[in-house]
Amino acid sequence: MQKMMTQMMELAKPGENHKLLADLAGTWTYNIKMWMNPDPNAKPEEYKGTAVRKPMMVRQREKEIRIFMDR
Repeated sequence: MQKMMTQMMELAKPGENHKLLADLAGTWTYNIKMWMNPDPNAKPEEYKGTAVRKPMMVRQREKEIRIFMDR
């Protein structure tokens, strides 16, 4: 049982992939274009928004997305 717990604790440590995810932390702004009209000549809907990514505990990430729809 102890061997299994030791192995499980070792596998639970953050690894190289977690370092890659850490680079995504921060506040991001973005622009979105969506074509909602079946007419190929129609202009797209355009939206702006923000995304906030931050580490949560050791292995998890939290992401909050806000889209601003001005009409």
